Formats: sequence, C-alpha cells, structure tokens
Amino acid sequence: VTDISASTPATAVADPTGKGYKALEKTIRQTWGNDLIVAPFFVIGGSDAKHFQARPFAPDVYTITGIQLDSMEEFAGFHGVNERIKVDEYGKTIGFFYQLLNNLEDI
Repeated sequence: VTDISASTPATAVADPTGKGYKALEKTIRQTWGNDLIVAPFFVIGGSDAKHFQARPFAPDVYTITGIQLDSMEEFAGFHGVNERIKVDEYGKTIGFFYQLLNNLEDI
C-alpha cells in the first residue's frame, strides 16, 4: 500500500468549446496541417496548471506540449533518459508557441 495523501487534486476540466481551445486548435492546424484530428485528452502527471487554474485571468488552463512525436523511439526519448526531440521538431515547437500567442491576441 502506497500513501498518496500528499498528492494534489486534479486540475479542473478546461472548456473544449471555448475561445482558448479554438485558438489552440487553429494553431495546431497551422503548424502541423489541416488533416489532423484535434481532440482534448487527459494528461497524466503533475504540471504547473494547478498554479494557474485558480487565477481569475485564466478560467481555462490547457496543458499542452506542442511537440509531434512520430515513433515510439521518439516517445521513449521524451521525458526519459537522454531526453531529446528532433531539431526540426524543436523549430516547429517554437513556431507553434509563437503562432499561438499571435492567435490569442484575437480573443
């Protein structure tokens, strides 16, 4: 038996129909293409989202990575020993967040 009493509760579910989610969906398509299915999913593990969700300026907090992993080998190197991503993907990730900030100006 493992005592997990020191764990923190899960963050609130963010609105998948809100303006913030729409900006995320738009940015994902602008970065990786329109042929993708964009859908919310459950993130396992801790994140800094818990620090932001209670703030009035952030009614919805979306936990995003902005990285596309194409193989299990790439996935194994993500948050693992010798953590790494492809250089091209690193550039796309920077572009993703830059574009996201531009898209958020519209809301």
